[in-house]
Amino acid sequence: MASYLLAFIISDLEHISNADDKAEGETLHRIWVRPDSLSKADYALKSSVAVLKALEEYVDYKYELEKVDSAGVPLKTGAMENWGMITYR
Repeated sequence: MASYLLAFIISDLEHISNADDKAEGETLHRIWVRPDSLSKADYALKSSVAVLKALEEYVDYKYELEKVDSAGVPLKTGAMENWGMITYR
């Protein structure tokens, strides 16, 4: 892993995940958002799971990490694909 792909977020974000629904060996997806946006995170979670599965099938290669976090960061411009975590506004 390149050092510029390391990321930390220190905040009061809350998350939802597919931990209870995923099968053994599947990737853990967590969506981190502000507490007032938690009700909107379900769509992002379902999309995250579906998109990763579609990409794995398309490239015929399994995502190697055990988890992927997606974090909505207020006032952020653009997005960044870090090692195991995607940040966006």
